[in-house]
Amino acid sequence: MSLQCPSDIAAQLSLVAETNVSRETLSLIELYLEKLKEASDKQNLLGPKEWDRIWSRHVLDSAQLYPLVKRANATALTDLGAGGGFPGVVLSALGGMDVHLVESSQKKCRFLEHVSRETSLPLHVVCQRVESLAAFPSRAIVSRALAPVHQVLSWGSRLWRKEHCLFLLKGQQAAEELLTARSLFRFDVESVPSKTSEHGTILVLQNIKIKK
Repeated sequence: MSLQCPSDIAAQLSLVAETNVSRETLSLIELYLEKLKEASDKQNLLGPKEWDRIWSRHVLDSAQLYPLVKRANATALTDLGAGGGFPGVVLSALGGMDVHLVESSQKKCRFLEHVSRETSLPLHVVCQRVESLAAFPSRAIVSRALAPVHQVLSWGSRLWRKEHCLFLLKGQQAAEELLTARSLFRFDVESVPSKTSEHGTILVLQNIKIKK
């Protein structure tokens, strides 16, 4: 299976990320995907059905966070529940920021550390559960396919500060998840339509406070 970026996806990637994605950047992402495929064949980090749509479903979906995070003037970000590396590794490859990958699975942490060594990307693996963190490593925080909104907020309930900005990639249940989250937390939210899915939404949350 070739993991080289298809030419049509390369053009879409620049549009979605709102930056000129160089051949060097594509090579870094390709190298990451090669390592992910090697590990998945042994450890099932990503399901076998996902590889036919790895660029369209996973890389592009991750990359659409890049302009939002950059507009928030973030020079570093934290990926909660980093798993196999989406979206954090892709965002790091696009450039301009350190990425802290928070993941509780030792197996996945070892893989992410391997990716960091092989790609020389500014990745920092934090092998902890979200709720055990002493503080978030950065002001900008992202999460993809981790948990419902209220659960993500609850795991970090004692850590939220006024300066934090949380970016959540969500699907059709976004509105329902927000209703549940609002019963437990106060926050400002902006819903940004997904560029990669007609039913997807990016929720941008700020001023997060637990209700007393």
